[in-house]
Parts: sequence; structure tokens; C-alpha cells
Amino acid sequence: MKKNLIVSVLMAATLLVSSAAFAQQAGPRGGAPGAAAGREQRAQGGMRMMQEAHEKALAGLNLNAGQKTKIAELDRKRNNDMKALREKGQTGNREAMRGEARKIQEEYRKGLQSVLTPAQWEQYQKSMAAAMKEAREKRGGPKGDKPAKGTKPSKP
Repeated sequence: MKKNLIVSVLMAATLLVSSAAFAQQAGPRGGAPGAAAGREQRAQGGMRMMQEAHEKALAGLNLNAGQKTKIAELDRKRNNDMKALREKGQTGNREAMRGEARKIQEEYRKGLQSVLTPAQWEQYQKSMAAAMKEAREKRGGPKGDKPAKGTKPSKP
């Protein structure tokens, strides 16, 4: 009798645990669970990679103290503006948010260009272009040399 009771309790517990595992909520728009988190992590990884490339490009420019201070101010302003935009964009129009982000980036780019000498600006652009090319090659896909995941390589 006790053995049957223990077996019944174990079976009920197994049934509860297994049904809870299958009862996860779907991701956004009915997508796979965690799909949005995966996109967000990839986006953050890309942003982190570009931030590292930006810092590396600036490190190779032999900046003076005044330039470093001005660039730090530009970075701080851009980061604050982007943070405010992300907070505002949680419930807003994503296309409008992208447009605002582009404006913030363009403002930053113009400010950076005004701080750097023409030779430094040219070197910065070359370094960033090389970093973007490298990122595309690592990622693969339409702009990289590798075919996108799930596709066959095209024949030359």
C-alpha cells in the first residue's frame, strides 16, 4: 500500500513538472520563447563590438588631452540621449525610434569630426570601415563573404 502511494506521488510530481516545462509562454508575436532575448543579445553584441572598434580607432589617433575631454563629453551625451530614447521607445513607434537614433548618431559623428583633425578623421574612418568589414565577415550573410545561415553558397 505504501509502495503504491509513493509510486503514485512520484508519477503525479513527474506529470506536474513535465507539463510545466511545456507550458512556457510564446515569445513576442507568437515567436519562439526567448526569441526577442536572442535578438537583443545579438544587437548588444554588435553594439559592443562596434564600441570596441570605436575605442580602438580613437586609441590609434594620438589624441591630445583637449580632444580626449571633448570626445568623452560627446560619448556621454550620446549615451544619455540613446538611453532616454530606449526608455521612451519601450512603448513607442519603432520606426520613429530608429530615425531618432540615426539623428543622435549623426550629431555624434559631426561632433567627433569637428574635434579631430582632417588626418585623424580620415584615419578614424578607415579604422571603422575595416572593423565593419571584419564584423560582416565574421557574421556572414549578404554583406559578408560567407553565405547566410541556412542558405547554399552561390556559384561564381
